[in-house]
Amino acid sequence: MSLSTVNWNPVTYDRLATPHRSWAQEIINRLPISPSDCILDAGCGTGYMTKMVAERVPSGRVLAVDVSAEMLKFGIEHGSLSIPQVEVLNADLLELKIDREVDGVFSNAVFHWILDQHRLFSSLFRCLRPHGWLASQAGGGPNLRTLLIDVFDLMQRGPYAEFFGSWVEPWVFLREDAMLRILTEAGFVSSEVWLESKPTQFESPEQYRAYLKEIVLRPYLAVLSPAMQDSFLAELTHRSLMKAHPLEIDYHRLNIFARKP
Repeated sequence: MSLSTVNWNPVTYDRLATPHRSWAQEIINRLPISPSDCILDAGCGTGYMTKMVAERVPSGRVLAVDVSAEMLKFGIEHGSLSIPQVEVLNADLLELKIDREVDGVFSNAVFHWILDQHRLFSSLFRCLRPHGWLASQAGGGPNLRTLLIDVFDLMQRGPYAEFFGSWVEPWVFLREDAMLRILTEAGFVSSEVWLESKPTQFESPEQYRAYLKEIVLRPYLAVLSPAMQDSFLAELTHRSLMKAHPLEIDYHRLNIFARKP
């Protein structure tokens, strides 16, 4: 499974994916953007972060790219992607072809869903003008480790095991050294890569369970029936309530800033 095969629900994603937005704002605030720049939002989803970037380029352009036509449709209908300086493109980042080179590439909470990292960063490198920049944040290192220990345990138990017999992980969480090698091989220079711990706490079991269902574990749950999804999530929530930090998701974010020569 990969980003292109995850069947996202744009309505619930737009409503629940709030932790990523504050992290994205931190990145956007420090981007070296000029008002007339052309920026590529790589994996824009429903466009919430695209709108933030567009505010930084009032006389420029934002190319909002996503593989999900449903996400893009929602963003256009609800305003985030219907801003004059935003151009929408339904495309796979691994096979991206654009009509002009961009000044910068921005991405948030996307790259860990793309298994072929070498091909991804080579594709993005080709989109940049000389001296253009790439800035992104995605899952990395020990991202979700505490949660996934429980997920993997359940996957091997009782009624769930038969559905995960040929399971392939839908994401890749790289550490700094591995990412630096990939960036260098793609042609990037002056690369900076660092991990940040971003634990996220939820106020109620209901919020925690809904977030797991719609944002974090959607690919895992897709192989189960609705009833089994409910029991799987109920068990994970129960286990979380027993921990030292109940209802917390142990996010770790891999930050990247690099340039094309």
